[in-house]
Amino acid sequence: MAQIKAFKGLLYNGSKVEIDKVITPPYDVIGEEMRSYFHNLSPYNIIKLILNDSDSPYKEARKVLNSWIEKEVLVADTDDAIYLYRQVFNYRGKSYNRYGFISLLKLEDPGSEILPHEKTYEGPKKDRFNLLIETEANLSPIFVAFSDKEKRLLDIFKKTEQTEAVFDFDFENVIHSFWKIIDTDIIDQFKEVLSDKYILIADGHHRYEVALNYRNLRRKENSVSKEAPYDYVMSFFAPIEQEGLLILPTHRLVNLEVEISVMLNKLSGYFEVIVCDNKEQLFNGLCHQKYPSFGLYVENKFYLLKIKKSANNDFVDKSDPLSKLDVVVFQNLILNNIFNYQSVVSYTQNEDEAIERVNSGEFNAAFLLRATSMEQVVDVAEKKLLMPQKSTYFYPKVLTGLLIHKF
Repeated sequence: MAQIKAFKGLLYNGSKVEIDKVITPPYDVIGEEMRSYFHNLSPYNIIKLILNDSDSPYKEARKVLNSWIEKEVLVADTDDAIYLYRQVFNYRGKSYNRYGFISLLKLEDPGSEILPHEKTYEGPKKDRFNLLIETEANLSPIFVAFSDKEKRLLDIFKKTEQTEAVFDFDFENVIHSFWKIIDTDIIDQFKEVLSDKYILIADGHHRYEVALNYRNLRRKENSVSKEAPYDYVMSFFAPIEQEGLLILPTHRLVNLEVEISVMLNKLSGYFEVIVCDNKEQLFNGLCHQKYPSFGLYVENKFYLLKIKKSANNDFVDKSDPLSKLDVVVFQNLILNNIFNYQSVVSYTQNEDEAIERVNSGEFNAAFLLRATSMEQVVDVAEKKLLMPQKSTYFYPKVLTGLLIHKF
């Protein structure tokens, strides 16, 4: 099943940089404004590797990476290690701890051992492949989940967090702590726990496929059968059985070319449309619904859309885990069937942002969705199915720049 491996990570040198000034979120959630901010934050910010402004960005990334190694801004560990990573954060007034570890995961074609759950697209894969070709390094970990029902590794995490961390800092209202384990007996425990587990790709589907394509390319070029560094991809592993493995909903913003009264009338053919006094009442109603249901914000009013039994029977197949997802019902029933919508859809995890963008006139309707559950993600992945884009948003993101796997 899953094979993991300790490695000599490439880390920022704490005597030369402030760690909170050189890390970023993953590349795919960095917008233009954020990109500019990180470029100006430090001459050694990881943004200069993952999203630099050069006319030849991939070659520039290789040049910069090598120069940082020469200057000892980045320093390789002398011992193979597994790196424990804890994130402490608040969401909706509740505090969470998310535990995981970073090691190498042996690449396998998606199947029985490695389970993806979302579709990938050629543009991002081509971009990240070109970067990998030049740098010959995993610059950020992919995010995977696994089952640890006996909580053997969680027990190790709890003991380790009592010791002094390598890094311990606040970034975007999340406390990030990072420990190094070189004890071979403990590393062997990690290997043993993972040895009979399947691995679910939670975040980083494009980078996983890119790593696999890179491995295949190198195998064609080299006839040597010996194991190589590119046979592995750096990964953050999080046990499924923990409260801190949080998935946020991703709301949809649209411009429906109909009057509000017509919009509501069309929706009422498939949903019970209930007026809510405020956002809190709407979300309280949403969380108690058994079947696919949605919030709607239009013209300063909130509506709860409860799917009717007849519509649920027509659009939800109990034997198909995909058809039961709110994101799929929204796409198939609301956008495609009711409105035949072909225009722009914008996405946000922040309901207040969604409401503000409707109030500003940028969009005329915000559909507020519930989060996809971890159980739904596992169910879809185990059946070898793939969700549409923007189905899951694991929060908080695993930072880029804590660790590099240089081949």
